[in-house]
Amino acid sequence: MAPSSTARLAIAAGVSLVFNSSVANARDILAGITAPGIVVTASRFDDAPARLPIGVSVITAGEIADSGVTTIPELLARQPGFFVRDNIGSPNKQIDLRGFGATGDQNTLILLNGQRISENEQSSADLASIPLASIERIEILRGSGAVLYGGGATGGTINIITKTAQPGAMDGSVRATAGSYATFGLGASLRKANEHFGISVYGDHLQSDNYRRENALRQQNVGGELTWFMPKGRAWLRFAGGQQDLRLPGTVTEIQAAADPRAAGRIGENMGLDTSVVAIGALQNIAGAEFAFDGGYRERKSRSFQLGGFNDLVGRVVNVAPRVRLPYAAFGAANTLVVGADWDDWDYGNNFAAPLFASTATASQTNLAGYVQHTSELPTGTSVSIGGRQHRSTTQMRDFGVLDQERDLGAYEFALRQSLPGDFAVFAKLGQSFRMPVVDENRFLATLLEPQKSKDRELGLQWQRDRTRVRLAVFESRLTNEINFIPGNLEISGFGTNTNLPPTRRRGAELSATSPITEAVTLAGSYSWTDATFREGVFQGFEVTGNRIPLVPRHSATASVTWRIDQRWQLTTSARYTGSQPYDNDQAGGFGRLMPSYTLVDLVGSYEDGPWRFRASALNLFDERYASWGIVRIDSTTRAYDPVARVYPAAGRTMFLTAEYRFGG
Repeated sequence: MAPSSTARLAIAAGVSLVFNSSVANARDILAGITAPGIVVTASRFDDAPARLPIGVSVITAGEIADSGVTTIPELLARQPGFFVRDNIGSPNKQIDLRGFGATGDQNTLILLNGQRISENEQSSADLASIPLASIERIEILRGSGAVLYGGGATGGTINIITKTAQPGAMDGSVRATAGSYATFGLGASLRKANEHFGISVYGDHLQSDNYRRENALRQQNVGGELTWFMPKGRAWLRFAGGQQDLRLPGTVTEIQAAADPRAAGRIGENMGLDTSVVAIGALQNIAGAEFAFDGGYRERKSRSFQLGGFNDLVGRVVNVAPRVRLPYAAFGAANTLVVGADWDDWDYGNNFAAPLFASTATASQTNLAGYVQHTSELPTGTSVSIGGRQHRSTTQMRDFGVLDQERDLGAYEFALRQSLPGDFAVFAKLGQSFRMPVVDENRFLATLLEPQKSKDRELGLQWQRDRTRVRLAVFESRLTNEINFIPGNLEISGFGTNTNLPPTRRRGAELSATSPITEAVTLAGSYSWTDATFREGVFQGFEVTGNRIPLVPRHSATASVTWRIDQRWQLTTSARYTGSQPYDNDQAGGFGRLMPSYTLVDLVGSYEDGPWRFRASALNLFDERYASWGIVRIDSTTRAYDPVARVYPAAGRTMFLTAEYRFGG
């Protein structure tokens, strides 16, 4: 008999205590993943990355500033293993880590200061409301996060950490951006604190006609943080709000895109999005133990006009997350035990009204979970982490009837890292992850979808000497009941539906390296091979065993050269290659061809003079014509393919100029 989720949790804690292993010597090893001095929150507590046997890669504020991009998705697109797609013309592009195709958003967990902002709907996280200038760092955990953070982390977890005021310091900035397609932006931020109290505020405005016609964007954001500093801890109140108005250009055929990539497939369609977040939290050290608490409220309201109808959606979530970290020494080893709980309650409402069809639905989902993670370190340079999560999810959908579902789910993870002679280290990881269907994936269904489960494993090798770093990892995830969307042209419903797929698999290899070749010039590069296939089965009447999952390129690569000309001037050239991939909706593999591969080259130059910083960037320098998303149509009766695919043409050459004045600290 298989052990229950509760039993697995107890076993995980017990085995961890038996190992009593260590990451004492892992600090030098993990410097190959993160820069020295960086603090990460991958354990849900501030920690040095050297104490974590699970590797965390970090994008720093300086790297963000040097990138020349204007949005978080553009920044993540340059990282190994990431695929970023545009399928509605929104700046909130789809983020897909390790190849989940159309459901990349639901399998890549995104956090803001440790709290989930991935939507419980079929939409992307609202990254457009987070100004790049407000970010201190972005932490990336590939293939990890299910134990500590819950569902939707099979691909990995991204934690965006915003800047906060530091005791006794004051700093801020004012910046302006202008560029192609009537793009104009203004932003400002200020942080100031004394020994007891700190305040951080930011605001920005961005407007652009965008590359496509009928795709004009207006975005405003405001946010901040109030912090109280205590002798052995701190407390905080965070708030943020965003407002977006966006016109939706729709798809065009590949023939139309070749003739005019800026053409709009639809006229007059639009969307408005209002988001608000309030979060409170505290961290206190009591007798060597750290106690932490997070709580929050988040609301998302959208209203769109598409396909001749108005679509109103409201999503609200309340969450509470207490936890404690207990460090202790036993049998000559240093150990850390993290124990915590998560509770969140989602409410969802949707009204659609068109001349020939109308629909109203409400839904709710409550999640209650407890987790434990134990990390040990031995003087031999061995580190072991083992943890488990018990998760109960209760869903109610009120659509054409009332459907209820309650499921008990479990996640676990075992990670091992060993340092070796010659500046090498090996690491291995085994685990199980899951994801519940988001609330609107259960629309128009007679029975609710089953949760998706995945068995995950990873093996890797690292090498570092001075500032030269190399990392190689191979991974595999074997999924059952993977949740996927079927477009409306395959079904009776014109809006499509969702389903559980036959068994699938993700496997791949990731290689990344960075090295200075002189004091002034640094090279970096990466290569990813990703194989996403059906393990077996029949889907929509087609035999799909061995077929590729749509929208997952097998090959991708990045390369960059950074030249620090002198103390004021810097020049960075980067290239990103994305290989060919099956079109969306082509699970059967019958379309006969793939979406074309593409290569994008960016050039960014910056100049600093005292408090002033100027940056010029040319993105897609050679004006490559490409699409990151495309779909084929199949007749729902004859199963015949439309010979012409439809795509969202991506931006051509884009130029930006940014001026920033920084003051204080």
